[in-house]
Order: sequence, then C-alpha cells, then structure tokens
Amino acid sequence: MTDNELFEDLKGLSLEELNKQEPILYGAETSTRTCAFDRIPKRPPRFLWYPYLRAANLNLLSGDGGSGKTTLALMIAAALADGDQPGGMPGLLQLRDPRGENTLILSFEDEPEELRYRLEGCGCKHPEHIFTMKPNESAPPMTEEQTLTSLVEECGAKLLIIDPVQAFLQSGADANSMSDVRKALESLRRVCKKTGCAALLIAHLNKGVGRSAMQRTSGSMDFVNAVRSAMMVVRHPRTADMRCAMHFKSNGAALGESLCFTLGENAGAIFSGLCDVSREELETADNPPDETETSPKKVQRFLERLGRSLPEWSMTAAELSMRPENTEGLSPRTIAFCIGKATAAMGLSLQQEMKRNILRYTVSWKQTQIS
Repeated sequence: MTDNELFEDLKGLSLEELNKQEPILYGAETSTRTCAFDRIPKRPPRFLWYPYLRAANLNLLSGDGGSGKTTLALMIAAALADGDQPGGMPGLLQLRDPRGENTLILSFEDEPEELRYRLEGCGCKHPEHIFTMKPNESAPPMTEEQTLTSLVEECGAKLLIIDPVQAFLQSGADANSMSDVRKALESLRRVCKKTGCAALLIAHLNKGVGRSAMQRTSGSMDFVNAVRSAMMVVRHPRTADMRCAMHFKSNGAALGESLCFTLGENAGAIFSGLCDVSREELETADNPPDETETSPKKVQRFLERLGRSLPEWSMTAAELSMRPENTEGLSPRTIAFCIGKATAAMGLSLQQEMKRNILRYTVSWKQTQIS
C-alpha cells in the first residue's frame, strides 16, 4: 500500500478536522521499532501568516521595551479577529473563517483594560474574537500542558500570544538555562500541535552591542533555537513614529521581507508596507552605545555603517542618519581627528575635501538634532 492510498481519507480535511484525527501509527504493520521514511506521509509546513508565523508551532517576536513588539502582536490579533488582511500588511494572512479567528492573550505586563484600548487603536472591529484571563484567574506556566490546552480549546484560539515569554516559565526556572527553557518550550509546542494554535512568544532584547539578531534575545539562546520563525522589532532609524520588524529566522519558507508599521495618537497603529531600511542597518538599529569605546572607534563604527548604505560616499544632509551617541560630546575638531584615524584604520584614503564634507554634514546633522 502506498502512502497516497494510506492517507487518502485525510485529503480535503480542514485544520480543525485534522487535529481531531487519531495519530497515524505509520509502520505499525511491522514488528520493528524503526520506520523507513517511505511509510511516513509528507506534510508541508503550515502558516497562520505566511511567511512570518508558523501555524501549530512556536514563533518569536523580540524587541526592546517600547519598541512596539506588543503593538505588532495586537495588530496581528486584530486582523485575525476582523477576518480581513489590512492594507499595508505584507505576506498572506491565512484566514479560514471570514467571520474572524480567535486569539488568546496571556500578558504579564499589560492590564486587560489597556490592551482593550490598544486593540481599538489597532483598528480592531471585533474584540469579541480576542480573549484573556478573567481578573480572578491566573495564567499558567508553559509547562502546564493540560491547563493551557483547555484554555486554548475553550476559546477556540488560532493564535496564542504570551507576553513576555520569560515570565511564563515554571516556578524556579532560570531563563538563562537551556534545559529549563527547552522544557517549557517543548511543552508549549505539544499544546500547539494538539490544538493547531500558533504561539507568538514576545521577548525582550539583551544589551549586547554588535551582536546579530539571533543573539539579541534576552535569556537562553533556546528561545531562538526552539522556535520555527522569529522577528525583531526596532525603531526606524530615520522616522520617529515608525517601527520596523525584521524577519531573521524561518524554518519551512524563505525569510520574509522586513515590514513597517506607524504609531499614531491614542495608541493608533497601522501597517505601512515593506521597510526601506537594509537588514544590516536594522540589525544594529537599537544597539545601545558601548561606553567603553574610544571616540575614533565610535566614528569608525559610524563610517562602516554609512559605507554599507552609501558605498560611493555620495552624502547629503538628508541621507546622513548618524546616531547621536557616535559624536556626542565631541567638538568638530575632535570629529575631524577621529575621522582621519578611523579612515586610516579602515584602509581608506579619503581626499581632504571629502573629509571636510563628512565633517560639515556631521556638524550640520548634529545641529538639526539639537534644534
């Protein structure tokens, strides 16, 4: 019997119907403990929001405090609740029910009343599709599989938001311990597979300088290693009211393009399409300054970033996006000296006129920031 014949009765079933099926004991017709892969059915990865959120699996959304990571999670929940993918939202939202899909939010940091206010700012027209715990109920840790499964099934959630993930570890667990984190996430993964619910784990960033997005999530690296898809939210380096989300890990599909969303008054937030900032710049956009760096090193780091975005060094005041900490407290003369040392360390040979242009635009940019 071929695998097509063996699984013919499963064709055309919805995700909910598939989840109710008894496990297929492939290889049960033999007495061995192992099974060849020709007996195992092929199943492509499933998505709730292609390619950013894997269905029935773990997903990560990291960012600094106030960067907008919770807001982005609420915007996704609002789109699911309304049963309509809003304009400016990249990717493809997998909406099985046009009347709306349900979300369960377990939040340790935000009060339900505030979340309700922020959901309205995200344009949510059907808050009846979004659930949280009652005031007299407490959310369980991720290791309580049975309790979490019953909560997800009670409200029929297709998305489970856990904010922040570090707060929902089991009692006594260490967020920096690989074994503690892996134990919790494997328990949650089993809940996802059993219910068909996608879990979106919200995490804070650490204070690492010069690290990749994979290394910026606070706590154990298993918060990143265990999930199937991961995004990082940062402030747009040139637009104050805009945030960028960079997709930096994807198992089962190519990485999605970085996206933008704009924050407005009264907790307003809208998707603003694809991001116009390079992945290299986004990856270091919210890196804090290293107070131990020398002035020449700061300017060298700035020139390296500037060289990636402007390889021909054709700069204008509008194009210059230098961050304040790179030249904070430095006089123009010191900046000029540092530019000379930094360019020499980088092996660059800049003409004196170009050095003056860099200096002029740097000072001009600083004055615009002060004013």
